[in-house]
Amino acid sequence: MKLKYSHIIYLSFLVSISILFYEFFSITYFHKHLIDKTKGLKNNSATKKLANKDKEYIPSQRKATKSRARKVKGEIFSMIGLGILAYIFFNVRIRSKLMHLCDRRLTIIPTDSDVVERKELNFVCLFITLSLAIIYKNNLFSIFGIEVSGPLFNITCYIFLFSILLPFLIILIYNLMTIFRVNIIFAFYLAFIIKGCCEFFIQEDIDLSEFKKVNIKEFSPKVVDFLKSRGLENSVYKEKKPSDSINAALVGWGEYEHIEIYGDHNDFTNKEFESVLMHEIGHSKDYSLFKKAIVLLLMKLAELATVTFIFLKLPRGYKDEHMSDIGCFLILLKLYSALINRYYSVFHKLSSQNAEINADLIAKRQGFGIELGKVLFSITIHSNELLKSTWLYNAFSSYHPTIYSRVEYLSS
Repeated sequence: MKLKYSHIIYLSFLVSISILFYEFFSITYFHKHLIDKTKGLKNNSATKKLANKDKEYIPSQRKATKSRARKVKGEIFSMIGLGILAYIFFNVRIRSKLMHLCDRRLTIIPTDSDVVERKELNFVCLFITLSLAIIYKNNLFSIFGIEVSGPLFNITCYIFLFSILLPFLIILIYNLMTIFRVNIIFAFYLAFIIKGCCEFFIQEDIDLSEFKKVNIKEFSPKVVDFLKSRGLENSVYKEKKPSDSINAALVGWGEYEHIEIYGDHNDFTNKEFESVLMHEIGHSKDYSLFKKAIVLLLMKLAELATVTFIFLKLPRGYKDEHMSDIGCFLILLKLYSALINRYYSVFHKLSSQNAEINADLIAKRQGFGIELGKVLFSITIHSNELLKSTWLYNAFSSYHPTIYSRVEYLSS
């Protein structure tokens, strides 16, 4: 079992790094061919026809490719760092030497505690801190959705995390796992599922201080009829003060289901704007929210089964005189979350992409396919986002199909 898990980790690393390199080379190729006659696109493709008419296409995609290349390079370095950390843990000789180096006062905890020796505590804290530094680099607070940059500030935060915060947190986890064992894992995932169910079933009315109702009489009869067929004729709202981002979203379900319109759509024709509405109504007809919720629930149950298996079966193959089974579990769990969990999230992302495709095709069947493709292309170009991506990278990183693929099937 020990050998198999390390092989799974290494295989996950190799697959992930291959996907990242493939994406990087694809971006480089696309960027190189932006200035030639093909503009990096297939001849006679619908996207190329739109690109030929838009002067902003090349400058926009140059910015987008440079931005994506920087992002992917960062992900490649992070993946290499995680691979090195995994090798350090799985290599008994290297791990033992590092454990001996950790047998000194490195954190606020000066001596062995009742549940964990000092060197093991230091090693676990160091491993987790390094993995977080490798993943989040100079933006540790992005974990909480906060953008705080600055190397000195983040280095200080990592030192505080390693030396003060993590030791207390890890000792607490050791105590809880010593007492409750596998039950603590069930409790964690049960809490997550209950929280998700509460967010799904407890809905709020729209905030009328920020949104106002739209008179659907300004729409074409086809859109009005489609809204009525879904019971949304009195549930279309737009921002009172349009934001910079142009978008629309289907929010809620049942009697709380409504469409929210963001941004200023004056640059679009009536039919182009209506195509966006038809796409959102398509989500309602496809019951996208329910499908994504079911997939997310199944994904979390699969995660629960995997984490439980890791706790019950794997630590015994890695523990030794320096490392307890709980310490091994925490390290194996961190490797799982960094290198394997992404393969579970692919199913959620693909289900979301499928929901977008279904909503697109519903709009297309109503005669709004070409207009929706133009809107998607225009929004992407003016926001300097990348039109193309490799399928594998997009499956791992996005909840939407690539704009290139959407424009093509909407225009075919």
